[in-house]
Amino acid sequence: MKTCVVVLFLLATIASAQSALSAAEIDAIYPDIEALYIDLHRTPELSLQEQETAGKMADGLRRLGFEITTGVGGNGVVGVLRNGSGPTVLIRTDMDGLPVEEKTGLPYASRVKVKDASGAEVGVMHACGHDVHMAAWMGTARLLAGAGNAGDDRAAGGRTRKRRSGYARRRSIHEVSAARLRSRNPRFQ
Repeated sequence: MKTCVVVLFLLATIASAQSALSAAEIDAIYPDIEALYIDLHRTPELSLQEQETAGKMADGLRRLGFEITTGVGGNGVVGVLRNGSGPTVLIRTDMDGLPVEEKTGLPYASRVKVKDASGAEVGVMHACGHDVHMAAWMGTARLLAGAGNAGDDRAAGGRTRKRRSGYARRRSIHEVSAARLRSRNPRFQ
């Protein structure tokens, strides 16, 4: 599944601030992140109408222990996880879908139809990948929140650790992610 590749790549890239992840850590969250991706893909909302989507993002962060502010700039969500007085890590995502009818044939394809600003009925889909962005964002927040107290860091969207060099962390995460993809989908051998 191509989208799983993108989700894991984004998780690996964004979570590079965390110490090395094991395959078990990625395996533990993968089903939930994939399910979130599929749900978001099926239920896109147009820009400035992302109330349900914002609610899903806020609920996910709230369950991880973040302080949540909703309604930022309309339907925006900000989550802060306090972990000391050090640097702050910001992780952001877009949430809106596009007024495009999905014709992918995927079993979880969007069938959402809404009225646009002119009153015309339009299909809505995540044609530009915001569903993947949100799933990766939530997975990253989950991985970073699970990092425990690293001492002097705080995060808007997650926590960070300062243990291994950035290159070593990224390499470890990418290797685990690539192995995970190869084991789950022979197309990525």
